[in-house]
Formats: sequence, structure tokens, C-alpha cells
Amino acid sequence: MSKIINNIYILELNINYLNSILDIEKELLSPIFLKEDIINAINNPNYKILGAKINNILVGYVCICFVKDSHIDIESLVVRKDYRKLGVASLLLNNIFSFSRKMNIKEIFLEVRVSNIPAINLYTKNGFNKVSIRKRYYKDNFEDAIIFKKSL
Repeated sequence: MSKIINNIYILELNINYLNSILDIEKELLSPIFLKEDIINAINNPNYKILGAKINNILVGYVCICFVKDSHIDIESLVVRKDYRKLGVASLLLNNIFSFSRKMNIKEIFLEVRVSNIPAINLYTKNGFNKVSIRKRYYKDNFEDAIIFKKSL
């Protein structure tokens, strides 16, 4: 990893960040969220979206969903290409871990494409363990998904 950026801060995102989130999504080969999905998540009390800003630029975000009182799902974690490998994703995850502990959340789940080696490495490095495979999970190319879990 390169050096971690010092002038980064984390904030909860609202509808004012919709276009910035969409700009980040456009960088992905297979976008995770459509505009309607982001609006629904922002307006739904069972979701929380945190963003990472550097010099007033939204460089990444994470979206979580409260599934039960005891666990959450990470729906999306994306960092702009120019800001990857700088610690932004780890910082977002650490904020989710801290928030989860305060809320007495016991488990965090997520799924990731089997081909997304950088994400798999990130999650493994941050204490997630592989629990299963969902065969042909992704609709765009029928790629398998790895299900990861972190116990807090």
C-alpha cells in the first residue's frame, strides 16, 4: 500500500451527494447501484451511506443495510480509481466496524465477485472470512459470488 492520505474525512451522505456517488459508479465495469437504488438507500432508515472526502472531493463510499438487530450487509464499497491503494477503503471499513460496535452489531456480511482479487484481499486483510459461494450470482455475466462474514 502507498501512504495513507492524511486529509481525508468520513461523513454520512445524503441526497446532495447523489451525483458524486453516480460519478463513482460510472468508473465501474459493472455498476452496483442505479440512481433509483441510491435515492432509495438514502431515504430508507435501514440503510446508511458513508463517504470519504479528500479536498472536498468524494473519493469513495460504502453503503450498509441493517438486516437484523445483530447484523448488517455491506451492499457496496467503491473507491475512485485514482484513490485506490491509499487506504480509503480500509478507512471506510474501520468506520463501519466502529459504528457496528456502537450499535451492538455482531456480524457483517458482504458478497464479492470471485474475480475481484483486490477486494477479496482487502476483506481478508480486514478480518472477513469466506463462508460460502453463490453460484452464478451476478446477472451481467453469471459470475460466482463469495460470501464473506466478519464477527465483531
